[in-house]
Amino acid sequence: MSGDNAKAARKSVGQAVVGKAKELAGALLNNDSLAEEGQLRQAAAGEHHRAGTADAVADTRTDEAAEKLERVREQEQEEHRIAAQQEAAQERAAEQDRRAEHAQASESARARRDAAETVTRERAAKEIEDAADDTHSKLRAADEQEAHAVEEQRRAEQVAEEKEQAARRERAVAADLESTSDQE
Repeated sequence: MSGDNAKAARKSVGQAVVGKAKELAGALLNNDSLAEEGQLRQAAAGEHHRAGTADAVADTRTDEAAEKLERVREQEQEEHRIAAQQEAAQERAAEQDRRAEHAQASESARARRDAAETVTRERAAKEIEDAADDTHSKLRAADEQEAHAVEEQRRAEQVAEEKEQAARRERAVAADLESTSDQE
């Protein structure tokens, strides 16, 4: 994922550089449409960059949730190990006349352990679900931002094309007027 994020970041920077170059060229050539196209390309690159950042944050949160789940599992294993050691010590120390009491205590401990395991699993599952929901939400938002940026870029390119066509028509009219005035 980080390779994809780095690639997207490089592309975003490249688009920003192209946009800045077009903006500067438009300013130097006194071509407002080229300058505007450059500004729009820079804005689109910014949107792509923000979307990439949101993806990276979502990836980090997913990794953190997985790490937290692993810590919970390790803690659960340690609790099992400790409970097993305690149970073995109780069995060795128990006297003959306390066997029934010991069996009852063991059963009670198992029920508590099962209940604790169930609660731990449910909490871990909820945390993973929340992290996944958060990740999906951020991905949807990033997709929407990207779509918006693409639409803005398409509109900007369309406006630039329309301005270019209008300029060609005006040059043609001027050329016709010039040739008409030369003939007179």
